[in-house]
Amino acid sequence: MVFLSLPLFSRSKRLVMGSNRFYKIQQMLRFTWHYRHRGRNCYSIGIRNMRRALRYSTMWRKLKKIQQTELFNQRLEAAANEHNMNRVPFMEGLARSQIQLDRKVLTDLAIYEPRTFQSLTDVSKKRLSEEGMSGMMQIMPRKDVITQQSLRKWSAYYKARK
Repeated sequence: MVFLSLPLFSRSKRLVMGSNRFYKIQQMLRFTWHYRHRGRNCYSIGIRNMRRALRYSTMWRKLKKIQQTELFNQRLEAAANEHNMNRVPFMEGLARSQIQLDRKVLTDLAIYEPRTFQSLTDVSKKRLSEEGMSGMMQIMPRKDVITQQSLRKWSAYYKARK
């Protein structure tokens, strides 16, 4: 470590025992400059607010990753269901085809480039059928979701009753 002046040398950690309160306060002020009222200027209030904000940011950073993964899984499940597949066999077929795309990229493809996503599902289906895993691809229609097919059946039934 190089010290260019005597004051900098005297402030080094080796010579000064304990923490330097001035620099702690300056750091707190840098973290709390955007707060309002006494939380910005008063050290005892500002340090509490700063620690709480840092604790929340750590917690929300972890939760954000979990929520993003859940969102990608939901979107992939819906996109794969449009092509008569579930998400897990779709991902398995892509992995067996040596197509290495993560959930985020697949979700973006499903939303903005549906034809590309359809070709990926075709590749996945073909690979699963080649390896004898075609039983994984079949999905059962859900009873609680209204689809175009269920609407057609209902309208035909309704017209037949009249």
